[in-house]
Amino acid sequence: MLAVFCRDLPELNSYGDGIEHAMREAIDAVEPTLSIYVDERKPILETTPPQDGECVVSLPAVTVAKLVLWNTMMERDMLQADLRRLLGVH
Repeated sequence: MLAVFCRDLPELNSYGDGIEHAMREAIDAVEPTLSIYVDERKPILETTPPQDGECVVSLPAVTVAKLVLWNTMMERDMLQADLRRLLGVH
């Protein structure tokens, strides 16, 4: 059993039976962890370069797009309702 932790997202923790399984579980844990930042209206910080011996996971493009959108909203002090009005979505 391997434990997975993330320096850039200290709230994230996950486990797996081996390295590949642990990394898949870590990717699955990213979005729920990021939802904590959204709930608390906190910006999501840029990632730091990996240190020796650390594994890196690549996030799906849609997740990266959500991160960029969220951080842009935080920079502009926008609420989700503001975005819906801007997009004309009810």
